[in-house]
Amino acid sequence: MFTGAGRALAAALLVTSIATVVAPTASAAPVCVWTRSALPTPADRTAADITGGNDSGVLVGNTYQPNFINSGHGPLYGAVWSGGKLVASAATAGAQFLGINNAGTVVGYTIDAAGHSHAATFDASTGAATALPVDPTWLNTDADAINTAGDIAGTAEFGGSPHVVVWHAGSYKVLPQSTSRLDLVHSIDDQGRVLADIALPVTQNELTGVVWDANGTRHVLAGANGTTWNTTYALRGGVVAGSARDAQATLWKADGSLGSKIAGGTAATAIGATGTVGGQAYDTVSQKYSTVLWQGGAVVATLPINSVTAGVVAIGPDDHTAAGNEYVRTWGGGHADTPVTWSCM
Repeated sequence: MFTGAGRALAAALLVTSIATVVAPTASAAPVCVWTRSALPTPADRTAADITGGNDSGVLVGNTYQPNFINSGHGPLYGAVWSGGKLVASAATAGAQFLGINNAGTVVGYTIDAAGHSHAATFDASTGAATALPVDPTWLNTDADAINTAGDIAGTAEFGGSPHVVVWHAGSYKVLPQSTSRLDLVHSIDDQGRVLADIALPVTQNELTGVVWDANGTRHVLAGANGTTWNTTYALRGGVVAGSARDAQATLWKADGSLGSKIAGGTAATAIGATGTVGGQAYDTVSQKYSTVLWQGGAVVATLPINSVTAGVVAIGPDDHTAAGNEYVRTWGGGHADTPVTWSCM
């Protein structure tokens, strides 16, 4: 239910509310000390990225071997972690794990010999893949997110551009007005709403978040214009978490209207079951980024990290655990990222 990304901060912050956000009631801030743990990777693949997690603490992502000469990496192998251990890995190189639901179904894609991607589900214990049904005219497909009911959201490439697709009960549909130069699907919530970042018409030169209701109605997030880019990461409880112009942590309602801007935050990247938001903040005095959890727009935890910066991908249902990636670059996403968990017990 969380994707994405991963693509990509420490004083008490106040939220500048633009409108009331309809969100789950936040629990009291945990009173404890947060600790950091790096997740294990295979000996021949020393780096990894977490891409999603469920409310049982099972995490998915991809392991790889960095190539420091050209800042690249070797083939990606989908991975599953549970209880701090690596419990499964993709059966073949190139198979990538992008999301998991509470039932433990993993989604992602495989790569064939010609380099084309094929949307698939994976067994969380063995890593074995099962291809999703597709139109034979589609060139590339991927499955990015899955909800509790097993509905899957992803993309299909045809007609020269990607389109957002939803798989349901063995069938599929292409969402209306989803054709774009670039589609990045992040979430499908339990109400069947799909969140993606899409490139709007070339004349507007925008990338912005879009939510489709289960009936196909499309909502473009408020604030998009010819000079504003909105990047999104998560949709849960009727709330979208993201970043306006890649600089301002922002929450929107699922109907596209602006909810609130989190003061001091640069990106809101994850939403927990109780409405806790995870992301990054920037301290203008120390000129440093920090990785934080917010409740009601106020920082309730600054998570310890051993790198330049880190991103939160998943938050545990009791707000006492979180998971994400440590980045070797300030702007996030490098060639040697470290998957980590945080706990506050």
